[in-house]
Amino acid sequence: MALSLEHFKLLTPKVNRYSPGTGGVPDITWQEVCDLLATLDAPSRIFARWRYGFDSSIRVRLVELLTINSLRKDSDNRKRFFENRLMAYRFAELGLLMHEKSAYLTKKQKAQIAGVRHWSRKHEEKLRNVGSFLDELDFNVIDSVRKWNRQAREEGG
Repeated sequence: MALSLEHFKLLTPKVNRYSPGTGGVPDITWQEVCDLLATLDAPSRIFARWRYGFDSSIRVRLVELLTINSLRKDSDNRKRFFENRLMAYRFAELGLLMHEKSAYLTKKQKAQIAGVRHWSRKHEEKLRNVGSFLDELDFNVIDSVRKWNRQAREEGG
């Protein structure tokens, strides 16, 4: 059976241990999901556990990762946009919220969450950078699942 993104849920602990099972051997085990995660780089692994494994405890690490990435991109510019680390952290939180909910927010809502007075084009650009990094992580996870399935098909027959 092919591995899918839904199988990342095997990484979260089961709440009900008394439910009757089929008694058979599952097609995909959590060890195989862990093997797939081991092939990913650290940021993609954290994203996969948060997005597809529904591991909410790792959200803080993901926001920190997004903050560091935003600050690194900002340091390349001659004139820095982020005044401090807290502002970059708020933009990372906002980007993650928008990615999680898949919802569009108004300028006023974005400004309130980010803690700025008025939402400008520069704010939108920085938010887009966070979103593009999240999309890149998502692509890495999906691509690795595709490669894993192709390799399993070639080995199996």
